[in-house]
Amino acid sequence: MTSPLATSRPSVPVRSTGSPAVKVPSTATIPAGSSDVRRYYDSDQSVVVLEYTIHGTVVRTGAPYTNRFISVITLKDRKIVHWRDYLDPLAVFTAFETKPS
Repeated sequence: MTSPLATSRPSVPVRSTGSPAVKVPSTATIPAGSSDVRRYYDSDQSVVVLEYTIHGTVVRTGAPYTNRFISVITLKDRKIVHWRDYLDPLAVFTAFETKPS
């Protein structure tokens, strides 16, 4: 699986390939759940769009973390062949007490 990563930080790769490349460090946040899930499906293009909110806790600070996501997923032969995520980067910076460079 190949996934483009939307980022402007030079230390973060623009594209990751393969399942090991898309693993998230377990020390970043403790997931608590998701909510507000909406699903849209375009059967002609075999594309699923998901809207959802995730909730968790930042491990380093104990701060709450909430972010809204949109995932665009392309399917072929009942398998995921492409996945893009969009999120609110300011929610990340706020939760992790960092400033964009």
